[in-house]
Amino acid sequence: MPTVSARMDDTAPLQCSVVSWAGPSRDLVLSRALYATQFTRQIDRYGFVKFKHWRFYGERGLAGEDVSVWVYDGNLKVSYQATALSLYELSVEKDTGKIAEVTNARRLETHFRSPQLDHGPLSDTEWLLALRRPEPVTRKKPGNIVLLARQLPLPGFGATG
Repeated sequence: MPTVSARMDDTAPLQCSVVSWAGPSRDLVLSRALYATQFTRQIDRYGFVKFKHWRFYGERGLAGEDVSVWVYDGNLKVSYQATALSLYELSVEKDTGKIAEVTNARRLETHFRSPQLDHGPLSDTEWLLALRRPEPVTRKKPGNIVLLARQLPLPGFGATG
């Protein structure tokens, strides 16, 4: 037990052990909470990320790179290396948690843009920044094979020489 006359350096290990004994640190709790709202996705060759049956535009110049998709308070943000690439407002269905509608899509200018020029200046309303993907179709497993054809008997041929 440290005495009153102990130096500050002597009490530092004691304070650290008390903090770690008391429970998880604030940073650990915060990182766990943020992990629940941050998702990692890869940008395809057209500049989109796939997220919950939707395609959201990130940046075509980052094709093949991993980006972060942040979801919070009805908003979605696609970011790369702490730089926001695009912002979206979401309407989420309460019972299923699926994204019902995407509004107010905004593409942000960054230094990650593709060196290939666009066809022409397009506004955010002309450029489809969020696309709903078709719902997945359940595929039927192939059942038992029913034979509709039968082998006809071959005529008997005698051994002739």
